[in-house]
Amino acid sequence: MQKMAHPDGAESGTPKPCRLPIAGLGRGGVYLRRVTLGFRAAVEKAVMASQGIIGVYEASRIHTSTVAFRQAARIERLLAEAGTPGTVLKHDQWLAYNAALLRAKEACDRALTSLDLDRDTTTDIWDSYYANPPQLPVAPPAVNLSNGKGNGQPAADRSPGGDSQLANGHRGERGG
Repeated sequence: MQKMAHPDGAESGTPKPCRLPIAGLGRGGVYLRRVTLGFRAAVEKAVMASQGIIGVYEASRIHTSTVAFRQAARIERLLAEAGTPGTVLKHDQWLAYNAALLRAKEACDRALTSLDLDRDTTTDIWDSYYANPPQLPVAPPAVNLSNGKGNGQPAADRSPGGDSQLANGHRGERGG
């Protein structure tokens, strides 16, 4: 793989990833653009982690997966806004959008598969589990039973049927 040159002509020690531009979504597409760029960044990070460099082929596959992901996100949003079939969209239109959604997701999956991002690198499920063990909750602080005077003596029980009656042999019984 070639190192990519900086605009001023000097080469750096680490290559810059090759990137293809994504066309704008127009007005109202801010959410879709944010989600799409987040997906693209995650895919680029995964490719850099697995292969160490993003060449022209990888950039093309990343672009393909990102465009397919964006198309799927657009269709999902349109279907969500349309609601159930027969209200805004006719049944045949709704089914056509669902078929296009499935094709877009399949194109995204094929592009990710061609980048070898469809497999988990761990061979054993337990290796992946123990690599990131779950965080257990922290124990609550110990309860201070002092009477607030700082002498460490337990506070007197002032409830009816408390320690004073237990000392006299009465177990919570009232009366004499």
